[in-house]
Amino acid sequence: MSILNLLTNITPEKAYFLGGLLVANEFYFNEGQNIWSVPIRHNPGQVSQHDIKQHFDFLKIMSNDVGGKIFDSSVLGSNLGFSAGKKGFAILFQSSKYENLNVVLDNFQIIQNSDKNIKRAFLIGAFDGRSSFDRDTVTGNIRNIAVDCDDKKVHDIISALLLEFGIAALSQNESRERLSGGRPRKNQLRIPKSGLANFAINIGFISPFRFKIFRQYFSQDLPFIYNEDDILPGLKTLSSKLPNTFYEENRLDEIVIEETNNKSIIPTISQYAGVPKPKIHPSFTNGRKIYNRNPQIAINALSLANYQCEIDAAHPTFIRRKNDKPYTEPHHLVPMAFSDRFDVSLDVEENIVSLCSHCHNLLHYGKDAKDLLALLLDKRKHLLKKVGINVDIDDLYEMYKLY
Repeated sequence: MSILNLLTNITPEKAYFLGGLLVANEFYFNEGQNIWSVPIRHNPGQVSQHDIKQHFDFLKIMSNDVGGKIFDSSVLGSNLGFSAGKKGFAILFQSSKYENLNVVLDNFQIIQNSDKNIKRAFLIGAFDGRSSFDRDTVTGNIRNIAVDCDDKKVHDIISALLLEFGIAALSQNESRERLSGGRPRKNQLRIPKSGLANFAINIGFISPFRFKIFRQYFSQDLPFIYNEDDILPGLKTLSSKLPNTFYEENRLDEIVIEETNNKSIIPTISQYAGVPKPKIHPSFTNGRKIYNRNPQIAINALSLANYQCEIDAAHPTFIRRKNDKPYTEPHHLVPMAFSDRFDVSLDVEENIVSLCSHCHNLLHYGKDAKDLLALLLDKRKHLLKKVGINVDIDDLYEMYKLY
């Protein structure tokens, strides 16, 4: 394989890995091949296993799509940069021994001439795996985001791309001796405090650990979280405005039924198939992924639930105006917006629950939403596993922003 394949038919996933690859500039020679590494590293005791696993799962999906191989730090060992108890994982790419950093940089105009989301994905990849937050030793406040970056050309490329996102104050911290002794610090690429808010709003992180630091730091000024899985799996940004796209996206389940069934609802199955279905290919609108849903599947799901609320079958409903069936609303338990996190379709009957209007709204806006999600997952978990949708309650809390 040629590493230049990452620059062919460029996607956000490919751009992400190119960002990590160029900033790390780590490759190893093995049996006539270069092994390029995109490392995701944390110091001992710095991050929870849950955050590492979630990050690993996001990037496993992406690496499978672009030909990379993902390995845990316990497999990689010190030869691939995971010495001294460092935690994390790495995505490895093979290429010809003749390909080096300059070969990739010579073809970098493909990224520079791409749309905003490709450039953004490249920047996320540059900071998502190895960056650290430098804090004031007295106040504990964040002073900058820093990532080791030895190559001046890479530094200049990232600097130019960040300017396009309104992050103008980029500095380079050159190699120097540590005050505490030991190995000299490497050259660092840094975004100072003045650029942090724009980074949180316009770039974001996939790394759960790094995003949590941002979320805590901006809890007052940028209190709202945007899930942007339509760009990259697990991507999150912050905002001062309340997002409403999540709720509107789920209401599409009911809208497509109303538009499709002018006369009657006709289910086509009598039981859950329990068989995974191939992943749906998205369409793209303004550079964002849209996963279309099949209204017939939602109709089937309502019928399998006997047109009753799956929180409590005794919850009141009414008869639809356009047919003689009780009115309940279909809801993808694992939302379609997170399709990129899975290698199977989420638009299956096993993943669609039937809810009365009250419970559907409570799930999105109510104080007790966590309890409802836990109840629904408990009822559906065995069906979801049969169709290859493996989630735990913490995954759902994250998707629904119920931290």
